[in-house]
Amino acid sequence: MRFAAFALLGFSSALIALPVPLPSRPAFGDKDVELPAGQLTMEIGKSEDYRAHVDASALTADLEASAFEVSKGGSFRSFDKSGPGKYGLHAHLGAGEIDLR
Repeated sequence: MRFAAFALLGFSSALIALPVPLPSRPAFGDKDVELPAGQLTMEIGKSEDYRAHVDASALTADLEASAFEVSKGGSFRSFDKSGPGKYGLHAHLGAGEIDLR
């Protein structure tokens, strides 16, 4: 099953879970997404739009966050970043793959 996270311009994100692929576009606003398993891909836009609290973690997964220049694989992977922007980002996945572009 694939999950798509999206937001309306200027609003916090909503999580939509559908069993079909959806087109992805950059979503503007705060993001807080947690899934037990699967593939989580988010088009986040510019990394400089995100503020002090930016984190992603996975128990057993690949963690690719090219927007933040992070690439990790294996168990218990995470990263925290800070930036000058106005949006917060939190993503957590139990097992699978996180891709923040």
